[in-house]
Parts: sequence; C-alpha cells; structure tokens
Amino acid sequence: MSAEQGAGSLFCLSNKLLVIGDCNLDLIFGHLLGSPKVGADLLAGSFAQVPGGGPFISAVTIHRLGLSVAWAADFGNDEFSQWVLAKVREEGLPASFSCSTIGPCAE
Repeated sequence: MSAEQGAGSLFCLSNKLLVIGDCNLDLIFGHLLGSPKVGADLLAGSFAQVPGGGPFISAVTIHRLGLSVAWAADFGNDEFSQWVLAKVREEGLPASFSCSTIGPCAE
C-alpha cells in the first residue's frame, strides 16, 4: 500500500482507490461592484456555493475518469454539511467510508 500526503490522503490497494480528507463549502461572490475595503460593505452581482477542497476534487476527478474510488470524510449534521453530502451523492461518488458528527464539522 502506498500513500501520498497532502491536504488529504490517497491510498491505492489492488487498483481501488480510497481518498481520505475534507470537503469544503466554497462561497463564491462574483461581479463585485468595486474593490473590497476593510469595514465597508460591498455588493456582489452574483453568488454561488459549490463543494470544494483538494480531497473532494481529487475523488470526483478520479471517479469521473471511471476509476474505482471511495471517499472518506467527516460530515456534520448541519444544513451546510447535508447540502455538500447531497452534491456528493448527485456526483455518484461513493462516500461509504464517511461518517457524521453531531453539529457542524470543524478542523
């Protein structure tokens, strides 16, 4: 078994991959109406939330390439964690090694 260390871990055993690591909820504010300034409000013309984080992106990419992959991460039971987990399921990414904690997850 070999492992590559980084923000998460990738383990390979008999051509089956297990990615271990977090998933973040990225909040993206676009079309900003000016430059950010400390203590000042700034309006955004658009907003999006997307799942992100190195281990998640790696697992999705491996899965989309058609390789056998599972992903292990810790999810909270808060609405943000559940939203991310729903996106994981929509992607078809097996998260069978993932677990849930009570409340939001924090590193």
